[in-house]
Amino acid sequence: MATMSHGAITMTGSAIRVTKANTPIRAVRFQYEPSYTANIFIGGVGVTKVACGYALTAANQDSGWIRFEGDSPGDLADFYVIGDASDIVNYMAIEAL
Repeated sequence: MATMSHGAITMTGSAIRVTKANTPIRAVRFQYEPSYTANIFIGGVGVTKVACGYALTAANQDSGWIRFEGDSPGDLADFYVIGDASDIVNYMAIEAL
């Protein structure tokens, strides 16, 4: 059975690392509340609120599953999110065994 990780991240207006601990993953999914009007961006260490990364918008409030296949899993610690202060983004990850 797969091990799942999940959490909620409250935005501060600056980029936030999803987790500080190295967490090898096979897949991850991000979601934020459809009532939010500003975009939330998902990306690497340099993600900004100026279209650098994958944007979650009111019309696209879920990233879908981001998958890592083959011998090299992804790492949840490589993901950063940024959005308006107090907005919340949720994530769920399937950890690599």
